[in-house]
Formats: sequence, C-alpha cells, structure tokens
Amino acid sequence: MRFISTVLLGIAIAGGSTNVHAASQGCDRTCLSGLLDTYMNAVASHDPKQAPLIIGYRQTENAVAIPLGKGVWQSVTGLHAKPSKYLDPVQGEAFWFGVADEGKTPVVVMARIKVEDNEISEGEWYISRPGQAGMQGPVKADGSGAIFSDPANLEKNPPPVRNVAPGQRLKRNSLQGIANSYFDALTESNPELMQSHPDCFRVENGFLTAGRPLAAGSTDGYNGRSNCQSGLGTFNMSLVGDRRFLAVDEDQQVVVTSAIFLRNANGFQRRCVFFELFYIDRNRISQIYSVIYYPNPGVPVPNWGHYYGNWPLPANFGDAK
Repeated sequence: MRFISTVLLGIAIAGGSTNVHAASQGCDRTCLSGLLDTYMNAVASHDPKQAPLIIGYRQTENAVAIPLGKGVWQSVTGLHAKPSKYLDPVQGEAFWFGVADEGKTPVVVMARIKVEDNEISEGEWYISRPGQAGMQGPVKADGSGAIFSDPANLEKNPPPVRNVAPGQRLKRNSLQGIANSYFDALTESNPELMQSHPDCFRVENGFLTAGRPLAAGSTDGYNGRSNCQSGLGTFNMSLVGDRRFLAVDEDQQVVVTSAIFLRNANGFQRRCVFFELFYIDRNRISQIYSVIYYPNPGVPVPNWGHYYGNWPLPANFGDAK
C-alpha cells in the first residue's frame, strides 16, 4: 500500500506539473498579443535580437527547419495592417494571420509562436506565395497548376474579430471535438460526420473555395452555393493525419489546427499540410480559413510533434499495397 500511495502521489504531481508551469508563465491574452506583435515586428525588421527568443529556439517555414536569422527573417519586408490574431493562454500559443510583403510581393501568412516563461520557444510558418506548386505538383510552363491564393481578397474580407459572451461559449473539449468532426468527415467521405452549418464557407490562402456558386444542375451545397460539405467524395483521401489542435481561442470560439491530407496509394495528388482556423457558432462550424502548402513527395511534414513518417511509400512496399 505504501508503494502504491507513493506512485499515486508521484502521478498526481507529474499530472499537475503542466498546469503549475502554465500558471507560472503568467502570460494572459494581453501578454501573448504583445509578444506576438514584438515577434512579427522583429521578423519584419530582420533582427531576431528584438524578440525574446529562447536559446534553442526552433522555426520551420512550410515545414522546413530554418536557421535563426534566415528565411522570413530576411525575406519579409513589411506587414499589412489589421492581421487576425488568435490567443490561447492555457497552451501558451499565439497565431498571426494576414498578409505580409516579401519585397514588393504580397503573400498570405499564418505564423505560430509558442510562449514559455514569457519567452518564445517555437516559430512555425505557412506561407502562400505566387507560383508555388499546387495539388498536381510543379506549376506548368503556362503558369497553370499553381496553388489558389488571393491576398487581396483576404484583406478585403478578413476573418471576424469577436468576443463571444461568456454564457454562449463552449468548453475547450467541445470546440476541439467539433473541429475534429471536419477531419473525420473528410477521411470517411461522410458529410453526416461534419458538425457544420449549411452555409459554412471555407477560404484557402485568401481564396474562397467553399461558398462559390454551384454549377448548373448541382445540388451539392446550400442555396445555390457550395459549402463545407460539398465534394467530400472527390478528395482522394486516405486519412487526415497528424491532427494537431494547437490553440483554442475561447474568447473568439475559434480552434486553430494543423494536419496533413494523406492520399490513397497510387494517387496523383500531392499531400498538403496546413494551418486551419475553425470558427464555431451555435455548436457548429460556420467559417474555415486555411493556409495550405503542397510539399514534394519526399519531404517529411509537418516536421513537428511526434515526427511520424507520412510521406508516400512505393506502391510495392508494405502497407502501400
């Protein structure tokens, strides 16, 4: 009994250590927002010393690890006004979503920072640039096949900034479960699994992909427009893998996720990896915003988390058969 009590006490202490550590950070929404602004301005100023980065800070851009001071620290020349920010003091995560300039070229950006003890330990970026490879692979000579991207539309129609009344907020686990229903519906090609409103729309890299007028005679949508459930059987999807629920902005009732679309064996579409925002209203998904990247077949993504191998296998190898 003495041994069991000691073990249980040890488990209780270990189980509570995360909450104690989180509380010791003392970084609330205002703190996270300020650190996020400091970080993004430091990037635009090309000076990592302006941000409180830990020794051992790690950063990826479109899933590739980048040395400190390289990548966006050199390429970003400006930040457009009024970005969207998503803050999670419980997990110490903050997200910046908007348009930045690389030289004179506007690009759609979603960036994540991890805050621990009021310092930034991680930076993770997804960037949609003109001419990036699309679902079918490299862009063709005539310019076709590139990713959908529309920075101007994102600036004209940004996600809403809101503060949902406390009495109307769902708990964190409910918000995560509703967001996960979208991934389950895609994996199973079953719209009944998706907890979304009939007029739910989706914006990818600033480009409206769900919410557009339906083709003549099509009924796969709502009130003449496609919605978040449209076309579920056309994705060539084996699994929405490596699902990460990185932040829950309880005030805004938004869940920030990352995942990978893994294709069926011998499929011709590339995997995609992304950050994705789920706005939740009245217990269902109402709006989705994402920044998506289509990596080369041999690249490990997302290059975070448990580092699972998920790149395509040869058709004659093991589980790929």
